[in-house]
Amino acid sequence: MDMLTDGLQKSHYAPATLNDAYSEKVYNLYLKRIDNNKRFLLQSDIGQLQKFKHAIDDQIKEVNLEFFEVSDAMLSKGIERGRSFYTKILAAPFDFSVDEQYDLDMEDRDWAANSDAQQELWRKSLKHSTLSRLVDKLEEQEKAVEENETSVTIKTFEELELETRNKVKTSYDNY
Repeated sequence: MDMLTDGLQKSHYAPATLNDAYSEKVYNLYLKRIDNNKRFLLQSDIGQLQKFKHAIDDQIKEVNLEFFEVSDAMLSKGIERGRSFYTKILAAPFDFSVDEQYDLDMEDRDWAANSDAQQELWRKSLKHSTLSRLVDKLEEQEKAVEENETSVTIKTFEELELETRNKVKTSYDNY
């Protein structure tokens, strides 16, 4: 850790001054990198991490990894919660007849207030992903019909929706 501290302050091409401003910069960037889409951490997690916002510089100097250990535990818990959410959500068809809003701008979004709000965020995100892929499949199928393309197997909406949900689930399983 001494080598890291020394490297940051002396050997780096843009040496850092380890102070509260540096801590805040690291804190904000770190949270953005570990949960950019704000799907894993809750507002309560962010509230608990807030105490570290101006202490990371001191922790680096003291070789104290508490902030990273605490945040890693919170993130691991959030990832498991997310896995539970997407597995449950993708097990059933979506109702595309419901008119809903889904904000794609993650930057301005707050972290979910609780687990229920987080699950709703996951549901809308998964519905959006499924719908986007489903529209592509439907358009591909329509084009094949128009061009009398026989190499494409025509499937029902329900079959395509199930196939698409399964592909979305596989992409999350592999993430």
